[in-house]
Amino acid sequence: MLDHYKKALKTSEEKRQTEQEQINKQLKELEERLAERISKQINNRDKEIMDSIRQSQKHNQQLRKNLLVESTDRFGRPLLLLNNMEWFDLPLTETPYNGTIEIWELYNVTPDTHPIHLHLVQFQILNRAPITVDKKGNIINVGKAKKPDPNEMGWKDTIRANPGEVTRIITRFGPFTGTYLWHCHILEHEDHDMMRPYEVLQNHDFDPCIFIPGECSSDSFIQCCHEGDINFKCKKCHPKE
Repeated sequence: MLDHYKKALKTSEEKRQTEQEQINKQLKELEERLAERISKQINNRDKEIMDSIRQSQKHNQQLRKNLLVESTDRFGRPLLLLNNMEWFDLPLTETPYNGTIEIWELYNVTPDTHPIHLHLVQFQILNRAPITVDKKGNIINVGKAKKPDPNEMGWKDTIRANPGEVTRIITRFGPFTGTYLWHCHILEHEDHDMMRPYEVLQNHDFDPCIFIPGECSSDSFIQCCHEGDINFKCKKCHPKE
């Protein structure tokens, strides 16, 4: 009787182990397929980004280096700045032309992570890279770039700029001209004084009412073009200008 029970128990345990091995095998296969799918998506996205960069370079695409810094004001309070400039400081240093593509590099030499937000546009994250800063706050080395996280691969209007890193983003400015903001989205930071205006300048070679060559219709600005949008200054909407 006892021998029969032991034999049955052993058979049951062997069956359980076999089933567990099959489950582990299925999980491993699933993980491999998922990793392969993610890898293909990343590679496809890298290709799209490089195509965008090459396309932008044909149109004299601009690369802007922006510095995120931290100091103190005359009362000893933390003073967070973009490019060492306060809100009202002139001149405006970020002045993209309407319809042009720019890459912005955000060098964060502060000890904090800053959620940087750009008004008007959506952008894509290219990569991040570690930076080395000397005692005077000068950037003396930029390390190897790493890809953004999987949840950062879509269109964004806010990006996490980590301390000790440069974060690179790419965007097409437009379709409107005028003055807009870019800033840290932490309330205490943007109020004191991590917020700067930027101006989208008129571009006489760009018409927002016409499809952008090489772009799908949803990525062009034509769907926003209306008779009353004076900031467009389209040839079609404003033929006399």
